[in-house]
Amino acid sequence: MTGKGTVRIEVEVPEDLARRLEAYRPRLVEVLERGLEALERQEKVRPMTREEVLAALKALPFVRVSEEYAPETLTRPPLIETHGKPVSEIVIEDRR
Repeated sequence: MTGKGTVRIEVEVPEDLARRLEAYRPRLVEVLERGLEALERQEKVRPMTREEVLAALKALPFVRVSEEYAPETLTRPPLIETHGKPVSEIVIEDRR
């Protein structure tokens, strides 16, 4: 099928894929368009990098992002020493 505004392309595919595509021969253009659209959507939905997230947050008027922000350097707060039973035991007793 060639004509004005169309291009003929030849593609080599594995035999099993060729058998599957045979049923869609009259709609191959539609199959290609839908597949391409799905791939393009996947590429647009990729996870954002840390830098992209920070840039997006900085662009918001109601968010202030410190220039020193570096989650890799954050430390956990010190543990608080308490006396008594472990919380897990208290929860189990409370459920009885």
